[in-house]
Amino acid sequence: MNINDDPNSHHLISSKESSSNFKNLLKFILECLLELFEPEFSTKSQTKCQIIIEVITNLISMIQLVSICWYPDMPISEWNSYSWLWNSLWIFNYDNLCEGFSIFIYCYIIEFSLVIYAFFTVILCIFLKYFGYKLPLIFIHTVKQLLFYFTSLLFIPFLIILLLVFKYSAFKNTQVQEYYDNDLSKFDYGIFGSVLSPFIFSVFIAMVFTNELLTADLRHSISDKNIRARSNSLWDLIWISFCIVQSLLYVFMDQSYLIYYLIILSVMGLYLFWCGIRFLHYYNSIEMSIKMCKVGSVCIIQLFFILGYAIDDAETLTILSIFVTPWFSAYIIYFIHKKNSGLKNRACNKLNQFTLEHTLRHFLINKSYDNKEEIVRIFCKYSNKKCFISDYLLVIWEVNFISYTIKDERLARVKLAKITSFPSSFEGIIQKQRVLKNFQDKKSQQLPEIDYLEYLTGLDKAKRLDEELCIILMDLWAEIAGKNSKIIKIRNFSDRVADLSDKLKSLYSSLANKNKYPEVFDLYGMLLINILGEPYEGNIMIQRKYGIKKIRSILRDHSKSVDYGENVGFILISTHADSFGAVAYMNEKAAAILKVSSVEIIDQTLMFLSQNPFH
Repeated sequence: MNINDDPNSHHLISSKESSSNFKNLLKFILECLLELFEPEFSTKSQTKCQIIIEVITNLISMIQLVSICWYPDMPISEWNSYSWLWNSLWIFNYDNLCEGFSIFIYCYIIEFSLVIYAFFTVILCIFLKYFGYKLPLIFIHTVKQLLFYFTSLLFIPFLIILLLVFKYSAFKNTQVQEYYDNDLSKFDYGIFGSVLSPFIFSVFIAMVFTNELLTADLRHSISDKNIRARSNSLWDLIWISFCIVQSLLYVFMDQSYLIYYLIILSVMGLYLFWCGIRFLHYYNSIEMSIKMCKVGSVCIIQLFFILGYAIDDAETLTILSIFVTPWFSAYIIYFIHKKNSGLKNRACNKLNQFTLEHTLRHFLINKSYDNKEEIVRIFCKYSNKKCFISDYLLVIWEVNFISYTIKDERLARVKLAKITSFPSSFEGIIQKQRVLKNFQDKKSQQLPEIDYLEYLTGLDKAKRLDEELCIILMDLWAEIAGKNSKIIKIRNFSDRVADLSDKLKSLYSSLANKNKYPEVFDLYGMLLINILGEPYEGNIMIQRKYGIKKIRSILRDHSKSVDYGENVGFILISTHADSFGAVAYMNEKAAAILKVSSVEIIDQTLMFLSQNPFH
């Protein structure tokens, strides 16, 4: 019999697919465990480590939640009449400790051990930093969790205070008033079984998001350009506020309406989960997609509570909460990781368009670094890591950006130069944000008068080149300005591109022969590399007009006619001019053109930069 004729074949196929997906998930998590101790900070390893920590954190939180919400062999309908919560949390009452309290304490012992582990990890990190060893990835993520576990330990006395506060506020609930005949003296603390348990759950989740907010990369909080990061922070704050409102609704809402509220919350969770998938598909924003899917999954967990109410069986609720939720959350990240495996993170690439070229150019303009060893350390650390950018270098870039976009350049440099001396400290960030806020009106209201060619080459205004060449340069270098239409208006290449090769060659030769402007760089070689390597509209048109082979041969001939060190420095800077998502590729391209190794290019470039400050 053909399997396609079998009415149960579809079910069999679905079962096989489900089994295969589950096996792949288990295999993936086992691979995560094996790769956690690799001393490589790659995006792939980071995602795998995130999955493991997600499972562990959710497992602990679910055990805590269930230990509070469930007493053995007690149906949910009797929760409100049993004084288990007060007996379990009021630690001075030793005679009435219940099993739920024991599980609760065990969870905190686990968390306390993680705090101790993280504490020694911090010491180990400091030790290894000075001795130059690489850190396993699990250590890095454990340190990040230190704040969360520490605050969770401090949460116990806070709960005891809440018990006393809610003793009086709970009497505003009509069900409580009827149960105790409006007599506060008869009040036993069993009512907190239905009052505080969702509050604890909500605050627990809020603490997770607060931890993510506080331990986020500092460049997210100091960069006015990163709208995506600001929206993420706003999303965190909205979710924390939602958790507080949710707890208040649990306190003051009658029991009969609670089931409808849980249904609404579950529907909202499904919607958020769907939005997270759409974010990944349409906007390719991995971070936002994971965040929305996690929040959606937390709301979907409310379905377990609805199921518990429906079947009146606490054991089923326990099994679902402990064994389903962590794997469900892990599968979310696994799904997103799988979806993203063949895509590029466009948001990350956009951020990287402001990095290495401005690093090499602007920190020497500010004279913030004159130490070659420091330059080597920073450059090597961030050159091949697409998504990890130095906060310090981003601060310096913004300092230069502002100095070019306000009229009083001297005033901007004086006020902002102080900030670059301590950019990693919170004081420097706060001070910098205040200065940025003061300049915000000037940046948004007036169009700065910038000779962009002067900005690139250091030429005096009186010695500008012809208008057509300026337009070509503005077009080719518009990406550096951050696609800001108020600063640079991108023209149509088809109407402006003339004989680029001859004009730039004559420009370079005249300036180089006179030797009046050492800051000009190898503008000719820089633009040729840009044309060869970047798939922009104008570059493609130039490639078609002159031919790739001809442009490459011109560049080879040109590299022989100038000083080797300067030319290598110019070309390396040019490779970071537009698309920093392919830094290593562009370095190799420049190395192939010059017939040298990429390591030699970096060495020669750093030597050139350390010996030739721009101003």
